[in-house]
Amino acid sequence: MLIEQDIISVQVLRRSKHWLSEYYFLGDQVTFESIGLTLSVEDIYDRVDNRDMNGFRVEQV
Repeated sequence: MLIEQDIISVQVLRRSKHWLSEYYFLGDQVTFESIGLTLSVEDIYDRVDNRDMNGFRVEQV
């Protein structure tokens, strides 16, 4: 899993899918199959202070 710090983008590579990249953005849910956990992209970036998240927070109010 690769998580960008400057923009909202989560990249997941899975062996079961031949290492093809899957990309997730705001509004998406990411499932970590090996540990049975699903998180929203919003939760992953909850404490990140960047332009994308700041704009998202303003829109939520």
